[in-house]
Amino acid sequence: MIFVIGLPILVIVFSWADWFRYASDFLDYFFLSLLGLSLVGVVATIGAGLAFLVGCILPKKWQNSGTAKLIAMRDINGIKGSFVLGTGSIESKQYYFFYKEQGGGFVPGKVEVSDNVVIYEEGREDGALKSFSREFSNPIFWFFGVVSSERYEFFIPKGSIRTGFVL
Repeated sequence: MIFVIGLPILVIVFSWADWFRYASDFLDYFFLSLLGLSLVGVVATIGAGLAFLVGCILPKKWQNSGTAKLIAMRDINGIKGSFVLGTGSIESKQYYFFYKEQGGGFVPGKVEVSDNVVIYEEGREDGALKSFSREFSNPIFWFFGVVSSERYEFFIPKGSIRTGFVL
């Protein structure tokens, strides 16, 4: 974060006065302002890249974001497609859809099937969803980098998942 915000501020503070020293009329001020803003945009983009790299290097850990009681759960393909004059395409993403208890009601949710989702079958009557977010090991590191990742663990009654092969 410091790179995204700090680098453009340094560019403005140390170069703005020098740019306008040579301006003599409105068009000079206008075009120098556009040049300065585009330079600040480039520097902010470079800062975002630095923040991403620093975020990859600094140590991280999984932090428990909370546990919710599951009411219902299913998996399904989200199939989208198009067909034009004999040619077409089909795209498919798999999701786990669920309802979780929140407050006095039920809230729908969905999680895309990925390697960050684990389903555990246990000897229980109810279901639960634990969610985790990836955070820096030291909280002060958020100031220097960017990290964003989530992990989910579903705990469901034994026998809920049907097994078998379809050819």
